Amino acid sequence: MRLVRWSVRGVPGVRDGEWRFEGQAASSLLVALGPPASGKTRWLSSLAAHKESVAPYGATSWIRELLGTEPAFTSADWALTSDERRFGAFPADVSTTQVNHAAGTFEADPGMVAIFDRYDAASTLGRLFWIPAHRLPLRAPPSLGDANLGERMLAASPDAAKLGASVARLRTALRAGEQGGIVADVQRLLAAMETRLELRGVNGAGELECHIGGGRRVPLGRLAASEAQAVLLATHVAVGRPRNAVILVDAPETDLGPSVAAGWLQALRLAEPSNQWIVATSDRAIAGLADAQVIDLAARRPS
Repeated sequence: MRLVRWSVRGVPGVRDGEWRFEGQAASSLLVALGPPASGKTRWLSSLAAHKESVAPYGATSWIRELLGTEPAFTSADWALTSDERRFGAFPADVSTTQVNHAAGTFEADPGMVAIFDRYDAASTLGRLFWIPAHRLPLRAPPSLGDANLGERMLAASPDAAKLGASVARLRTALRAGEQGGIVADVQRLLAAMETRLELRGVNGAGELECHIGGGRRVPLGRLAASEAQAVLLATHVAVGRPRNAVILVDAPETDLGPSVAAGWLQALRLAEPSNQWIVATSDRAIAGLADAQVIDLAARRPS
């Protein structure tokens, strides 16, 4: 599943417009670029609100906070994989979804509703993930008694506790002595991101610990902000196992030095090329990646 057209009208803080993303390579990385207050976070958030208004993973009260009572309307075209077409019995390669947010109504093919509603890490059907800007300090997820349900409930919401849920899954695997699975996947991603971090286990206080460049063990909460960001991003991607997914990332450059976020993003993308990454950023190094399709939100400010 990939977004190939996006249209917004009446979303507070976002200029009305329609954007088309053509070609497989061009649409694998979409970059909403702009300075502070240009509307890029709201542009990204409205996409998550659109999907959740059709078939929500969890609570949607945050959508009202985002849109208020404005007569907002959003519309999207989604390019489908062969598996998705078979699952939903679609007559074409592209399916359209439309949402009238003020009225609380939507138009979508029943097959698209079924895909939006599924959250199964073992499936090749598309999902939507949202990695918010405020990732630190790490927060524990609500206790729902079921880790998979907890991940689903938070996946497309702005609640950063989803990152805490992923770390909790990693801690459980480390305590069980696992060497493969998500433990190996996290370590592989940390290496691909060119960090000096290595997972070392869980200490007596229940904190995840890492080695930095083969040195002493350091708890996650005492890592530098940039190092903690690396662990959180690698863990969330490894635990979620996105395939054919749409991954929204807000401000990946937070707490990082120049060009670091661009390198990390490339490493995460190469780990699973079937995913589409949609990024809201002020970092021109990300916009400068060779295959990025840039949406310049500073070109014309919303009135």
